Amino acid sequence: ACLARRRSSVRLRYSPQKINIMKKDYEFVIKVIRNKENKLIHYPAIKNLIDIWKNKWIGSKEYSKNIYDVYLHSLKLNLKRSFK
Repeated sequence: ACLARRRSSVRLRYSPQKINIMKKDYEFVIKVIRNKENKLIHYPAIKNLIDIWKNKWIGSKEYSKNIYDVYLHSLKLNLKRSFK
């Protein structure tokens, strides 16, 4: 019975529902980064938004570490491309 409880808690920890919340946050930040009207003056605020996203999800046990790493890499890469 104890082993069954452990397995179910692992399944809940990485549920698609929780990952979808992270994904929605990620998609919002990407939308802000890719805004065609961004100017250099917006760079610090967008960088701050990425830091807020990072701090929100880094300590959470509700996500897969691999997904977090992929999203964070994508955010940083898109930021660099947007402000060339």
